[in-house]
Amino acid sequence: MDLVKIIAMFGVICWHTTRQFVNLQSVEFSLASFLYRTAAISIPLFFLSSGYLQLGRNKCSWSYSFRKIVRILRYVIIFCITYWFLQSLRYGVDLKNLWLIVSDSFIGVGPFYVFWYFGAMILIYLLLPMLNRLFLYKNHFVVMTMVMLLIQNCVHLQLLTNGVGMKTSALPSGCIIG
Repeated sequence: MDLVKIIAMFGVICWHTTRQFVNLQSVEFSLASFLYRTAAISIPLFFLSSGYLQLGRNKCSWSYSFRKIVRILRYVIIFCITYWFLQSLRYGVDLKNLWLIVSDSFIGVGPFYVFWYFGAMILIYLLLPMLNRLFLYKNHFVVMTMVMLLIQNCVHLQLLTNGVGMKTSALPSGCIIG
C-alpha cells in the first residue's frame, strides 16, 4: 500500500508540474502532454489508497465523519472569510461574493481552487460509515469500489478533455489573476 501511495504522490506532482507545458485544447503529442494525461489517474489512485486505510476501523461512525467534516469546513471558511474580508476592504462588501468564494473552493474554481481536495474529502467522510459497513461483505465492496472508480474517472476525464480552468466568478470585476 505504501508503494501505491508513493506512485500516486509522484503522479500528482507530475500532473501539477506538467500542466503549464500542455495545451489542453490541442491533441498534439508531447512528453508533457503524455505525462499530464496519464498522471491524472494518480488522483483517484491516491484517494482510493487513502480511503482503503480508513476502512475496517472501529471509529468510522457517523459522529466521527461529522467531526472530520466540521474540521474541514472550519479550515476552509476561515481562509475564505479572511480573503473575503481583505477583498471587501478594497472593493466593498458583497455577501454573494463570500458565498461564491466558499462554494467555488469545493469544486476547484475561484481564488481557492486548490481546496477541491477538501470537497472530495467531505464526500469521502460522508460515505465512510456506509462503506465501512459494506467492507464487511468483500464481494459487494469490490463491486461498489469498481463502480465508484469508473464514475470518478469518467467525471475526471470529462473535466480534463473540456480544459476546465479557473472560473473567475468569485473575483470582483477588474481583479486580475496572475
